[in-house]
Amino acid sequence: MRGSGYLLPDLSGRGNHGVLTNMDAGTDWPPAAVRGVHGRVLECDGVNDYVNLGRSPISGAMPRTIVIWVKVISHPSTFNRLFYAAGSLASTNGSRFQFGRLAGTTGNWYFNGFNANAAFGPGDLNWHMHALSYDGVTLNWLVDSVSIGASALSLNTHNDIHYIGADVGGVASNSLLGELVIYNRVISQNEIRMLYVLGNGAIGRQLTGQTRRRVYGFVPAAGARRRRILTGMV
Repeated sequence: MRGSGYLLPDLSGRGNHGVLTNMDAGTDWPPAAVRGVHGRVLECDGVNDYVNLGRSPISGAMPRTIVIWVKVISHPSTFNRLFYAAGSLASTNGSRFQFGRLAGTTGNWYFNGFNANAAFGPGDLNWHMHALSYDGVTLNWLVDSVSIGASALSLNTHNDIHYIGADVGGVASNSLLGELVIYNRVISQNEIRMLYVLGNGAIGRQLTGQTRRRVYGFVPAAGARRRRILTGMV
């Protein structure tokens, strides 16, 4: 059975669920050991699998931090493969907020903001927690809570559709994807370090009070909740 139309629940309780697109409900939730959690993650096939998250909560030059657990399955050779994307196909500077792997043999990590781009150090095929923050002036990228670089960028992100596992044009990433969380502020490096130490699924367990759960990706919404361990989610 194809998984189009199946929901990826938003564990914040705010109802910002994602819609699985071109995914096999029987095979695209493989078991995978991710730091701190032995459970299931979402697999994108690098062809047309992704999650449609609806209209993006990110817009303009607003502050933000996006954290996601990712394991790249193969090195992209022709197209950039992006783990997360927000914005539009409109060709205006800074209109996008996308990040993932740069095509080619170097295997660099790559941020695309449409003519406001940055490439960072080479990556590998292991599990990593990526955290990207933007304060309205500077983009910072941390892998496993360690900074791999910063870039001064002028962004004006369109609040169109945003995706897990694909770019704004729907080109999918060949990756295993774990928990995703979006903040409407720049969270500190200490907070990022705490997320890394707690492992994939930690925020979901804090929100639900569960020790195990079936879903490993979500987009938190605004508003305080008693079990939250960090504030400023959108």
